[in-house]
Amino acid sequence: GVQSVSVSVKLQNMYIVLSLSSVKFVVSLPGEAAVTVGADSYVSTITQTDLTFTLPTFTGGGEAEVMVFVTGREHVNQTFPFTVLDNRKSQLSYAFPPDGKAGGTTRVEVEISRFGTLSDAITPTTADFVVVHTDRPATEATATLAGFRLLADGSTAVMDIDLSRAQSSVLSATVTVKLCFVTQTCDKRTATFPFTFRDPTSAHVLYFNPAQTFTDGLVPMVVFVENLPSACNASDIVVNMGAANSSSVTLIRGSASPGGTDATIELVIPGAAAPSTVSPRLLIPKAGLSLPFGGSFAYIQPPAPIISP
Repeated sequence: GVQSVSVSVKLQNMYIVLSLSSVKFVVSLPGEAAVTVGADSYVSTITQTDLTFTLPTFTGGGEAEVMVFVTGREHVNQTFPFTVLDNRKSQLSYAFPPDGKAGGTTRVEVEISRFGTLSDAITPTTADFVVVHTDRPATEATATLAGFRLLADGSTAVMDIDLSRAQSSVLSATVTVKLCFVTQTCDKRTATFPFTFRDPTSAHVLYFNPAQTFTDGLVPMVVFVENLPSACNASDIVVNMGAANSSSVTLIRGSASPGGTDATIELVIPGAAAPSTVSPRLLIPKAGLSLPFGGSFAYIQPPAPIISP
């Protein structure tokens, strides 16, 4: 089931707690009986009350609602959501890249937590029991396990999955990964992730680096682009970084591709007024293109200057 964990709670403007035993938490999880537990510790002032409690053990996971109150003042309560994870069920950590060219094969790295250690004490050391498939017919898309390993914790699995599509048209698919034993059903050791086979001739931002810098900016960035139209020059390209643009870029063309050439774009990141997260885009108005980077970029607060005596 779900293991008990210690939870810390901070409340403002709560009735002053006079004793530890007067604080109660009611944890309600769909499909299971509500459980009332007491607080493990408290520090209470007029403005803020700090509490801890131990999450009760449940047989499953889900989105729980927690209500906290002081005995005798149940009508003055506070509720908050809490996600209860079932440690018997797998959970996808990441799958990258999220897309690839149609008409070919893309290798995707996938990490799944709580995938290895099972209640029947069987732990895979090879990929023998790993099943991968898509929700599409085999004539449209296929999934093949190309590599598998367990991390040092004995539970987290990292694997390589080759996703293939013979046709060159766009297709979205859902990929399912299962760990199946003769003595264990696949229901709990299952994870899914979406994948898109994209047009192999369309311009696409494949990768960019770095993904963050200080608000001062003025740091070099490299952007890798597939199928950049051959007619585009460096002067045609603008990189939008939220509130600011960088229109002074260096364009380095690579090998020919179905939609033009693969290319590397180098620029200097413009500064930002304040810390923020932006969604960069590669703009080529001449070609009518506005290409998302496929990930966010973070401007972070620079460290305070150090003044030496």
